[in-house]
Amino acid sequence: MYEKINELADRLTDKLVATRRDFHKYAESGWFEMRTSSLIARRLTDMGYEVLTGPDVCLGESRMGLPSDEELEKNYIRAKEQGADPEFIEKVKGGFTGVMAILRCGEGPAVALRFDIDALGVVEDASSEHRPFREGFSSVNPGMMHACGHDGHAS
Repeated sequence: MYEKINELADRLTDKLVATRRDFHKYAESGWFEMRTSSLIARRLTDMGYEVLTGPDVCLGESRMGLPSDEELEKNYIRAKEQGADPEFIEKVKGGFTGVMAILRCGEGPAVALRFDIDALGVVEDASSEHRPFREGFSSVNPGMMHACGHDGHAS
């Protein structure tokens, strides 16, 4: 099994690194992860998962710390301009971010995996010592940065 895992990791390394760097470059903080959610939903759908997003997984009245409608709209437009999936961006508009994917394999047992996808409200280092800056994948979104590894989780 260990060899199979290593073989799979070797085959996926380039794609995972590219995906992680993309999420890092287009970091989105809480309730603004519309681009990120839409791309994850697209990828999982293409892999054959049943995908739920938007109000199907995010109860509107239960959201805490929700930004203003103006900020949500501004970030929705930004997400579209930065390459959000056109189908799924509409489902997560307004801060209904997050994705749930179901792989139906028959009767249980059932396993759930949870991944955080939000960035932090941090300004990314713009010095040559900072690898993302040096290699061209530092965040282009002011005041939003993946400083906690959620870009890796999402990948």
